[in-house]
Amino acid sequence: KWHMATEGYYMWQRNVPNINNPNAPSTILGANGAQCRPDDTTCKASVFSALNYLIYKFSPKDYLVLRNEFFKDNRGQRTGYKTLYTEHLIGWNHWIGDVITIRPELRFDHSYDVKAYDGGRKSSQLVFAADMIIHF
Repeated sequence: KWHMATEGYYMWQRNVPNINNPNAPSTILGANGAQCRPDDTTCKASVFSALNYLIYKFSPKDYLVLRNEFFKDNRGQRTGYKTLYTEHLIGWNHWIGDVITIRPELRFDHSYDVKAYDGGRKSSQLVFAADMIIHF
């Protein structure tokens, strides 16, 4: 059986310090500034995302997962790069008994307006990752 889930969101923050203006207030430790107009000391930074999951259950304990995401960091505050991103993922969820889930996945990420991966040297990356969840 195929199952589909779709979600989207728009987030924003006011008074984000401008990284392009030396007179801007300092950023909060661990937070990113935004790429505002040069004369502004702060601006509103926003992001938009739309995400779609398509899940196929091919046995009682095995699921194929396809995921696509569109993410637009309008001022570079969330990711450090002002650009449009897409992500495409294929994964497998496997239950071991009723307590453990393993989830290997292969994901392709791409940034469209600037090189946002590998310290600003690449526009795309291919990632293999896996995790294990212990349900309690």
